[in-house]
Amino acid sequence: MAVDPKKWTLKTQEAFAAAIDQAKELSNPELTPDHVLGAMMRQDGTVVPAVLAKLGQAPLMVRNRADEAVQKLPKAYGGSEPRMSKELTNVIANADTYRKDPDGAWRISSTQYERIYEATTSLKDTPSFTLIANRWDPSLTG
Repeated sequence: MAVDPKKWTLKTQEAFAAAIDQAKELSNPELTPDHVLGAMMRQDGTVVPAVLAKLGQAPLMVRNRADEAVQKLPKAYGGSEPRMSKELTNVIANADTYRKDPDGAWRISSTQYERIYEATTSLKDTPSFTLIANRWDPSLTG
């Protein structure tokens, strides 16, 4: 998948710009997911801290760990712009894309990898199990 920053949200573009600036300041030859995560955690007005909190993670702790990882990265002097690390390239290449449906729900519209199956289930009502995608039986796709 080609990386096209023009298709990113403004906040994503800003986070990547800040991450690149940090990598330059620290003389890191590669831009890593830790640079980007740290930059995202420093942005105001994003959903990132709320999502992390919902996942049971302390946003400040996540930012501090990303910063610690960045500080341990190798340095290179006299080089050019930092290039994206293989790890960050894989993160971007394997990202899901989402769409907002007329009912207001966000749904995965495409993935950059093959899903074996996808299902939803209610923990309160096990008989409500619904298979919403199955690579072996396309008729179950809904």
